[in-house]
Amino acid sequence: MVTGKPYTRLIGVITEVEPLPPEDAPVDPVIGESFYKHCTCGKAHPRSELIEQLGTVHGAKVHAVVYVAPERVGDAPAEWAGQWNVILVANDALQALWHMYGMGPCSRDQWIERIPRVY
Repeated sequence: MVTGKPYTRLIGVITEVEPLPPEDAPVDPVIGESFYKHCTCGKAHPRSELIEQLGTVHGAKVHAVVYVAPERVGDAPAEWAGQWNVILVANDALQALWHMYGMGPCSRDQWIERIPRVY
């Protein structure tokens, strides 16, 4: 079990992009409502405008294989080193748009041979 808020850098490659959620999709209890649903600026934010500005919409999901480089484990548990299957979700209510939605181990026989680092 991980306690506290360990931090490490994940490096990965997107393996699947799910279709965008429909405009009338129910609110996901994990990420809540879109910031723009109750935006205090007073103007409407059409879906097309959000896609143009953000590149996606609140609740969009992508799947990826990521790894934690052993030298980047930092204050995270050492067993985090390796490759992981993750789901990232767009949450426009937070400062950084993409957040971890789900994570599970990637079996060694499914590892991606080379995941390039981008700095």
